[in-house]
Amino acid sequence: MNPRQLIARARSRVEASPEERLRRLQICEQCPHAIVTRIAGRDVARCGSCGCPLASRTRFKRIPGYGEVHCPEGKW
Repeated sequence: MNPRQLIARARSRVEASPEERLRRLQICEQCPHAIVTRIAGRDVARCGSCGCPLASRTRFKRIPGYGEVHCPEGKW
C-alpha cells in the first residue's frame, strides 16, 4: 500500500461522537471482561473478549477493512 492509499484509508474511518464514546466507555468500565495489561511500561485498558484497547475500540463507529465497530459481547 502506498502513502496515499494509507492516508485515504485513515480518512475513511468514522469516529463516534464524544457522547457515544463516553457511553461506550462507561459500559466497558462495568463489564467483567474489561482487563488491564502492561504494554511498553504503561497500563492499558483492554477488552478481554477481543483483546482490543478500549481507548481505540470505543473511539470509532466504522473502520475500513473491519466494518462497523461493536462490543463483542453485544453490550453496545
